Amino acid sequence: MPADDEKAREIARRSKPNWRVVEPERGLEDADAAPPHSDAQLPDDATLRRKYLGGIRELEPEEAERGIDDTTLVEMEPPNAEKTAGRKRVIVSRGETIGEQG
Repeated sequence: MPADDEKAREIARRSKPNWRVVEPERGLEDADAAPPHSDAQLPDDATLRRKYLGGIRELEPEEAERGIDDTTLVEMEPPNAEKTAGRKRVIVSRGETIGEQG
């Protein structure tokens, strides 16, 4: 597990004491292996960026590879999960909890 994921898990634990971190449930193992068929063709990203965002510069390859998004979803479960609504996802970004899903 990458160090960033472990750090995000620790931040999530601090934001929701008494909850435990769990592995996300996977639901696509049984999905058909065939790629979905698209019924529309979209222009490439660079064309859309120029059209809708104007003069915003392209990322250099090193910048794109490094990435600019450090948001992590951490799935958590309450101590009495069988009696309550169940799991939540804690959203961790830049070293702090910024929201929850579920």
